[in-house]
Amino acid sequence: MADNTNTNPFDCDVDPEIITEEQLDDTENDILPMEPSESSWDSIAHNLLKENFMLTALEFHTELIESGRELPRLRDYFSNPGNFERTRDDLTSPGLRKEQSLYLNQG
Repeated sequence: MADNTNTNPFDCDVDPEIITEEQLDDTENDILPMEPSESSWDSIAHNLLKENFMLTALEFHTELIESGRELPRLRDYFSNPGNFERTRDDLTSPGLRKEQSLYLNQG
């Protein structure tokens, strides 16, 4: 007779295996998380800044500092006020500036 496809695979009469403390301690030694290198952190920071993901870069910078790490690229970027000062032209949208220059050149 064919298997009943409507049965619950988690519904069984057998008790699940209970993992003991000793078994848990043994598995911890087998699986070690890979620590990213500073160059990979810097690569992530570079891409965030290049793509103008400023809030994400700032959060990344904050998380690194809170964990006892710091990247010179992010430290230098966020400590430089010149990266955040805007001029009057920066506040105007690019499309509007183009229209303004067209209008001024027609007169």
